[in-house]
Amino acid sequence: MADYNHPDRITEGELEKQDVGSNGNTSSSNNEAKDDSPRPIHGWKWAIAYASMVSTTFLFALDNTIVADIQPSILDEFNQISLLPWIGVGFALGTMCVLPWGKVYGVFNAKYVYLFNIILFELGSAVCGAAPNMISLVIGRVIAGVGGSGMYSGTLSFVAMLTSIQ
Repeated sequence: MADYNHPDRITEGELEKQDVGSNGNTSSSNNEAKDDSPRPIHGWKWAIAYASMVSTTFLFALDNTIVADIQPSILDEFNQISLLPWIGVGFALGTMCVLPWGKVYGVFNAKYVYLFNIILFELGSAVCGAAPNMISLVIGRVIAGVGGSGMYSGTLSFVAMLTSIQ
């Protein structure tokens, strides 16, 4: 397989040449690198944005596994053991949308798609919280799974877009 050199790709040797100035001083090149960074946000704004994105992924993962702990309470409330497995399966069924969401993030404005998915996830969680019966709970779990998979895909997309080698 031939070694393909992309025009924007910098090799390690070229990176060392760019970092070290003619007199061996790296401080001026480091200041220039901060000004010419390809990332649109830096510092505390980046930290807040990253923490927010990671927290949505944490909520998605928590909602994915929380059903194992609350199944006895659900069974006591609704007394329908035949539909109990569908609570976990419904969420997993909704998460199958992770690949279509990846395509949607590539076609539409990622910020608005991400916000839509957060709203969709919260809507599904609200349906679960207000569910009067087991069927409503399963439907809410599917909606939360669809929104959660979009949040997860969006977090991966945003982290890839907003980080750089520099």
